[in-house]
Amino acid sequence: MARPLDPQKKKSILNAAKKVFIRDGFSNTRMADIALEAEVAAGTLYRYFESKEALSIEIANDFFERCLIVVGDTLPLIAEPGGIERHIDAVIEIARSEKEVLHMASSEALCKDPRDDETHLKFLNLTAGILQDLMDQNLIRKYDSKSLSDIIGWMIHSLIMTGIVFE
Repeated sequence: MARPLDPQKKKSILNAAKKVFIRDGFSNTRMADIALEAEVAAGTLYRYFESKEALSIEIANDFFERCLIVVGDTLPLIAEPGGIERHIDAVIEIARSEKEVLHMASSEALCKDPRDDETHLKFLNLTAGILQDLMDQNLIRKYDSKSLSDIIGWMIHSLIMTGIVFE
């Protein structure tokens, strides 16, 4: 029977991968470099992640999951005075904390069109649901909630790319 994977070791590997991706660039990074940085054997690394692509997906998913939490916490409050600003500031703060990773990912063309991505759809549905609730309560003007969600998402994406990643 295989030993269960250690969540702390997985986190350590992800942190090492971020560090190596930023330092060497995604294209130049080898799994052996990540294993060395994480201070684990190559076989251990492969037990957790089958490739550097799998590592980059996990890093991206972690970023977007944190964004989803912030959206769930701040978007319902956008109808309050200063609510939109607090929402945008909260998402921007997460982007600032991952600026180097976002810059590396975008400069290495790792950013794919997210419209079919599961995480993007999760974000879109969460945002659309919150916006629909606000519209149903007459707290914001009525629009198509999915279209409005997409517009808000792309606006924040543009702010992050121009104001954080490529500032």
